[in-house]
Amino acid sequence: VAQAFVIDQVDPSLKYSEILEMVIAKLVERLPCSMDMLRDRFVKAQQDHMLPFTEGVSLNHIRIDIDHPSEMVLVRLTQPTFIPEFSNEPLSALIFLVSPVKNATQHLRILAHLAQVADDTQFLSQWKQAADEVELKEILLRDERFISLTLTPGRPSGKLIGKALKEISFPGNSLVAVIRRAEEIQIPHGNTILLEGDQVSVIGDPKDITTIRELYL
Repeated sequence: VAQAFVIDQVDPSLKYSEILEMVIAKLVERLPCSMDMLRDRFVKAQQDHMLPFTEGVSLNHIRIDIDHPSEMVLVRLTQPTFIPEFSNEPLSALIFLVSPVKNATQHLRILAHLAQVADDTQFLSQWKQAADEVELKEILLRDERFISLTLTPGRPSGKLIGKALKEISFPGNSLVAVIRRAEEIQIPHGNTILLEGDQVSVIGDPKDITTIRELYL
């Protein structure tokens, strides 16, 4: 299960190093590694291959030797900001991705998905106007690679009520990215029990999302 953290409305006066500290503080809550290791790897990645992802968006991604699903941190700046370490043009979104070394295919699929969504001409306007972190996440997930399930008794999605995420085998490499429960965000873990009314957002390949739609909608 992958989780996307959000750091929203970041002060544009912050330096890259300060933003990075906020990001890795989020990541070490979930990943079995140290802040020092993550800091070193992200800095090296930024020096080696950090380029603007698309207009207004930059991505820093690393793969590390851990037995853990991919994790993302999404950073929204309060206004378009010039960050020398990243780009010669103003940025509104910074995306940080960590994946395990053993799952290179999934890492590449996530990168391809992010590139496709961020390259949409409507992305930046939607990103800037998003009301909260749920909308920010769903903007990145929303297309044929994304589905949101509201768990309702008596409907196909109701079959998931009461199950732990680790008990559910979504097709392919589909990932649960967001769980919204009673207007609050739940951090999905393998032991998370799904409840009636939960809104479960899933990202995956188009064919897998089609299968999920057939099974649960």
